[in-house]
Amino acid sequence: DLGHVIKTALLEGIEPLKQFKPQINIPIRSMLAQRLDTLEEFPAKHGDTFSCEYKLDGERMQAHKRGNDVTLFSRRQEIITSQFPDAVEYIKRYIRANEIILDGEVVAVDKTSGKLLAFQVLMQRRRKHGVEEKSEEVPAKFYAFDVLYLEGKSMLDVPYLERRAALIDAIVHDPPQDKVVPVPQRIVSSLDELVAFFNQAIKDGTEGLLTKSTRPESVYQPGARGWLWIKLKSLQRGKLPDSMELVVVGANMGEGRRARQYGTLLVAARNEDTGTLDVVTRVSSGMDDEKAEWLLKNLVAIPEAASNVRSGETPDKWIDPAVVLEIIGDEITGSSSTVVGFSIRFPRIIRIREDKSPDDITTVAEILSMRGRANGGYLNVHGV
Repeated sequence: DLGHVIKTALLEGIEPLKQFKPQINIPIRSMLAQRLDTLEEFPAKHGDTFSCEYKLDGERMQAHKRGNDVTLFSRRQEIITSQFPDAVEYIKRYIRANEIILDGEVVAVDKTSGKLLAFQVLMQRRRKHGVEEKSEEVPAKFYAFDVLYLEGKSMLDVPYLERRAALIDAIVHDPPQDKVVPVPQRIVSSLDELVAFFNQAIKDGTEGLLTKSTRPESVYQPGARGWLWIKLKSLQRGKLPDSMELVVVGANMGEGRRARQYGTLLVAARNEDTGTLDVVTRVSSGMDDEKAEWLLKNLVAIPEAASNVRSGETPDKWIDPAVVLEIIGDEITGSSSTVVGFSIRFPRIIRIREDKSPDDITTVAEILSMRGRANGGYLNVHGV
């Protein structure tokens, strides 16, 4: 919690920061994952043997438990306990530790088949009223994938495999239950094993895999997007192999029946070199009536571009950069109309990411790396 850190530094100085450790009900910034251009780079980053976990299509959250008190925090460090009463009860019942902080994900499941459902289905539960009824209509389960604090001890500097073992031990397995479960995982030592587990993950309804280093230095790094964790979301070539999370910074009004709504949005990526939000494309495709209404209500117009926004064009309205969209596209093409020198061809909105903040969005460098993956292609190399 950066606010807690800053407050302590201002009031007590730097020395107390050296003693900082996780505390129940003070959220910890989530560790993030990098992307890679080719499969061959995974062993180069992780070593010959590394872990693969399912990358789920749910809402990431931290669960803080002390006795029978459970608080859930979103990735944006907001309290969302009231939105998931079933998950709270499951964690009380099926986590045996008295004091623990878990990093995990709540995923919607089909009532009949138990199959995993998409993120937008889960988001139907984000409401002020009728939460209990909706939780029965759209049941969910809690997948745990890390433990950050356990019975008075910080686990942040503990290597991954030890954290994983502690996580497994903290979950009740006897009698069998499927409400709080460790995310499916496999240790692989070859690219063939990696590809096989990826294909199984896709078959099971996930987004792909999150690979994790098992080396001794595989600690949990709050807020960091390092090479200890790496996403693998596609083995296809020809189109961009991953979606992007981009922040809305401007909007043009629609036409015809959408004349009173936004028609085209300017979206930006984070430029790590300059610290700015750089517009990379316009997007309108994928904006159905429901999304258009939500955006009209939730996008906040401002008199001029935010100070950290760079754009090659001026929209009808500048927008406070707070709303994040998940977008897919066909390819990256050169463009003289953007400040980054490229744009995204045929961008389409997949969904609104209420669970993410501008700090979590895709970087300019990550988008450029996708061009290499789209052109290079995994199919030729691995025959998948």
